[in-house]
Amino acid sequence: MNMDDHSSMINKYLAVMQPTFLPWVGYFDLIDQSDVFVFYNDVQFVKQSWQTRNRLNGANGVFYINCPVKKCDLSTNIDKVQIDNTKAWREKIIKTLFYNYRKSHFFEEVHPWMIEFFKKGYDKLEDQSITFITDLAKKLGMNTILIRSSDLDLSTNDRVQKLIDICLLNKANTYISTPGAYDYLSTENGEGRMNKNGVTLSYHQYSPRPYPVTVSNYEGYMSTVDLLYNVGFKNALSHIRAGRKDLKKPSEIKDV
Repeated sequence: MNMDDHSSMINKYLAVMQPTFLPWVGYFDLIDQSDVFVFYNDVQFVKQSWQTRNRLNGANGVFYINCPVKKCDLSTNIDKVQIDNTKAWREKIIKTLFYNYRKSHFFEEVHPWMIEFFKKGYDKLEDQSITFITDLAKKLGMNTILIRSSDLDLSTNDRVQKLIDICLLNKANTYISTPGAYDYLSTENGEGRMNKNGVTLSYHQYSPRPYPVTVSNYEGYMSTVDLLYNVGFKNALSHIRAGRKDLKKPSEIKDV
């Protein structure tokens, strides 16, 4: 596609996010709202971030589970990061899931699926994260096209222009950003630059909803794994969508 020609673009929503470890519920809502979802895997890896850890809710409160990675330079991109499989971390997580969720309503349905996933034993961090997200999105009935940014022909280092190019290459005319990107997109005139290229900038809004079953110590913003054990695969998508709010224009979230 000629990036200067916007006439062939149709009403299509696109979002970009780094592949994260067992993402939270809002991550999957962002996928579900998008026609195309791009895993931003050729950007810098951030240690001790959601790329390698997430949160679960237990009897004693919220706690973290982690995926160990091998040492790498600070400039290393996500798609180059290797998992440290010298540690028995997967077995530890499986045991943690067992003892934490064995009394949950959908343990018998979800736990074997989680065991099967962790037994695959990936070497690369991105492959593990992207496979979990892709497999679960499909299992929940999402039809979003999922691709990796490293598979696209992107030559610029300008982060706003890179988002614009991703949209144009995928013939998308609405870019759904997370609120966390508001500061740099506003500072670097993201809205104006996108508009000049025929792309509308909007912001994802989401608020987790309590589960329809009784969970005495419910906490929002947990890994989607917590949702699965408590509502099951069949009910997960409708529950995810229940927390969705209307997309907002940049002018509507200046307080972010």
